[in-house]
Amino acid sequence: MESQGTRGEAAPPHLDSIECLVADTEDAAGNGPGDLPDLEGGSVTSEDESSDLLSSGAASSQAHELVRSLAEDDGADQTSEYGLPIDLVSLHAPAAFPAYSIYHGGGEHFTTKRKETPRMARRSSADIDYVWENGRRYCGEYFMPNDPAEQERLLLLHTVYMGMFDGELTTAPLDNPTHILDVGAGTGEWVEDMADLYKDCEVTGIDIANVFPKSVHPNVFFEIDDAEMHWERPNDHYDLIHFRNMVGAFRDWSAVYEQAFRVAKPGGWIEVLDMNEYEGFGNFFSNFEPASVIHRAGRDLLQGSLMSGRPRNVAHLEPRLLYDAGFVDIRVTDHALPLSPREMSTGYLCLHSVAEGMEATAMRILTRYMGWTAEEVRRVSEAIRSEMLSIIYNYEKAKGFIIKVRVITARKPETTPRPSPWNPGSEVQALEVDEEVQPIE
Repeated sequence: MESQGTRGEAAPPHLDSIECLVADTEDAAGNGPGDLPDLEGGSVTSEDESSDLLSSGAASSQAHELVRSLAEDDGADQTSEYGLPIDLVSLHAPAAFPAYSIYHGGGEHFTTKRKETPRMARRSSADIDYVWENGRRYCGEYFMPNDPAEQERLLLLHTVYMGMFDGELTTAPLDNPTHILDVGAGTGEWVEDMADLYKDCEVTGIDIANVFPKSVHPNVFFEIDDAEMHWERPNDHYDLIHFRNMVGAFRDWSAVYEQAFRVAKPGGWIEVLDMNEYEGFGNFFSNFEPASVIHRAGRDLLQGSLMSGRPRNVAHLEPRLLYDAGFVDIRVTDHALPLSPREMSTGYLCLHSVAEGMEATAMRILTRYMGWTAEEVRRVSEAIRSEMLSIIYNYEKAKGFIIKVRVITARKPETTPRPSPWNPGSEVQALEVDEEVQPIE
């Protein structure tokens, strides 16, 4: 049976990707994954082959309000990419929800009505540690803000991801899931869209900040929770645990993956995907002298994130971490998306998302750990933003100007844990790595 919400065999036509299959048997053991592709690998195209499809029919209408504002700013035809007025596209369709909550209780059947403020907070909203610094609002020690400006950028970023994967919400092969958990749900678009796709499934989104939508599907539950703390969730419960855009979120990713393994159902999946904003920007930085303030900003941002204890790198996308947590059937796929000047293409929206996020990404790290002033961060962020938007229109300079994305899926074994040195008499078997380049159609 073909599952909903998963991609087909062929890669989306606008992305290059390399796929690596690791540990394709449940009892795989031994030394684990061998040579695995890193984010420097993979074929890259400098041409804009981005999909015209901005999102699936389940995408957020709020995100399209942002897309529409971009179109108005650039004088673009609001119907040229869709064939329909933009405000009529990607609205959630009404449907029946026959299931009822098991974990969240209540015993009432889902209805077609959207719920108002339907969240169960493991922490009270009054306990959220909001902090205002340099004109941006933060929560706890997390380096990214959660103020309205950042919430709007997250709405746009969801549209980017939907475009990158041709409207598909997950690459995990789900089959009639009943419980899904989204860690770091943010403004909740992915949660809402998954709940619309799987109407009999409880979809829970957690975040440290209360930036959730006010009106949601009846099978959606938002909770204020910190995934770095102990997960007070039942064992063997979730069909899918999803992480997206979580670079620099946690001090100890291994501990987070171990908790995800515990609460996943036997046979359930974990999916982790993130952009590597530093790879593919070589040609951009080559336009400036090594001693320039733009190079300094890049170096200090990496150093500052290390000093914070939450590195802004892609180390959490290392397959070994999932293998060590107990997962099997680990699949790694690397994608390259060309940033594009073509209005309203996925590459164009991604470019705006990255450019508009420069200050948000840099402000807290550079001012708290590297001695920058807020005004310096704003000035350099604006300079980088302006340069990015100007270089993209220069064909020679824009070659290789891409965003790389890595997606990892892995499965919890159906049976007993894999043999290990702590299990006397167990066989040690080597893992096989099978690399496959998906062609662009």
